[in-house]
Amino acid sequence: MSCHVTCNECIPLNNKPKNWWHHRSIKIIGFAFTLLTISTVCITLFWKFNNSQRETSTIIRTIEKSRWSLTGSMRYARGGHNAILLHNKKVLVTGGANRNDGILKSAELYDALSKSWELTGTMVNSRIGHAVIMLNNKTVLAVSGDNDSGMTTSTELYDPFTETWTPTGDVHFGRNGHTASLLADGKILIVGGFDESYNRLKSAEIYDPTTGVWTITGSMSNGRDYHQACVLGSGKVLVIGGNGPPPNATNTCELYDPLTGKWASTGSLNIARVFHTATLLLNGKVLVSGGWTIGGSQSCAELYDPLTEKWTMTRNMSSPRSSHRAVLLQDGKVLVSGGFGNPSTGNSTELYDPLEETWTFAGRMNYTREYHTATLLEDGKVLVAGGSYQTTHFLNSAEIYDPSKYFLY
Repeated sequence: MSCHVTCNECIPLNNKPKNWWHHRSIKIIGFAFTLLTISTVCITLFWKFNNSQRETSTIIRTIEKSRWSLTGSMRYARGGHNAILLHNKKVLVTGGANRNDGILKSAELYDALSKSWELTGTMVNSRIGHAVIMLNNKTVLAVSGDNDSGMTTSTELYDPFTETWTPTGDVHFGRNGHTASLLADGKILIVGGFDESYNRLKSAEIYDPTTGVWTITGSMSNGRDYHQACVLGSGKVLVIGGNGPPPNATNTCELYDPLTGKWASTGSLNIARVFHTATLLLNGKVLVSGGWTIGGSQSCAELYDPLTEKWTMTRNMSSPRSSHRAVLLQDGKVLVSGGFGNPSTGNSTELYDPLEETWTFAGRMNYTREYHTATLLEDGKVLVAGGSYQTTHFLNSAEIYDPSKYFLY
């Protein structure tokens, strides 16, 4: 008698019950159905996961681009210009230079509502390396700088109501790479820079808007140019780094007291730097980022505490930068954009969070930029305009950073 062995039992083939196939088929169908169900679920989950991954990566790319968007282009390409937000919510851009036109005397207005630029009144003098600041009466003062004839001592006022420029008092020393600060009494302090012979200046001058006259005030201990200046909560002016002693970047800082007209030394930077940025934070401290020193552009950043008059290191940026720009946003964070550094620096941007003392990536601009301007608009967005890359290619393009757009990275 032949038999199949199953579980060590011998079962005659002709002894199977009549309903054997019926029961076996039910089991097979049940098993097949279960297997099919499991397979379907697995395939569905796999498809959803892959699709989710594709959707997520698409969202990331879309969001990265959407935080930065191109807006209307300026009439003139320019680098080394200045930009300032007017009381009417328009942005005034002045001077600078490009390869074809040389040093510019043209000025342009950006209208955030129409996202367009238009030419406004032409300056009396062409200027690059000048300083621009708004007075309490809403007029804009342009101070000194270089023009086609060399260093100029001229200054002029822009009236946003008539869109015209008129000359005002000359400074005592023509200068380039200086700073201008609005004091508590409405007067303007200009500091440092270099002269026609490229001597770094210690001198400082005060402009009185009521008389249109400049007067000499106390001199700094050290001459410097391309430094930074911040008006502190105390009303004193902090001047930071720049080109100075030693022959290249300096780490020295000084405080100007408008009440006495005198300067005093304060804490030195941990790292000497020039072509850096300095931003007064909402907590009263000053953030300095990047800049150039011997060895190249820097990624390091420092904080100045006016109470202790000391600098402490904070987190480094992800990229080294010099000739970049920094803007204090409405939420208290600081947006840093562009600059010289490694090949990926020029169009990259970062956000500094003072509460966490951390930097996070903030997307990439559409163009690589150095020597551009970055201006906080009334609605909390940031307008970046012009600039250059590789020092010889000048841009007329402009773009908008929208901090309200969520960003994944």
